[in-house]
Amino acid sequence: MTMIAAVSGSGLDDVETLADKLGIDNPLDVETSDELKEMLALGAAGVASGYISRAREAAAKVTAHNEKIDAVVEAIDSNA
Repeated sequence: MTMIAAVSGSGLDDVETLADKLGIDNPLDVETSDELKEMLALGAAGVASGYISRAREAAAKVTAHNEKIDAVVEAIDSNA
């Protein structure tokens, strides 16, 4: 099995060109199996879940940081 990943301005045309140069079948012409579709869907769900988890952690840290700043500002204002 060969997998090609390419990102460029010409997009999917580069995948076909690269496959031709390597002498392999164009991966865009290969029919995707149900097993592969399921695996990719589960992988995407895991990535999304991890992203959401890290985003929530970051939001909590920002909130805690902002609360500390507010406390310092209040202390400064009360001594002014």
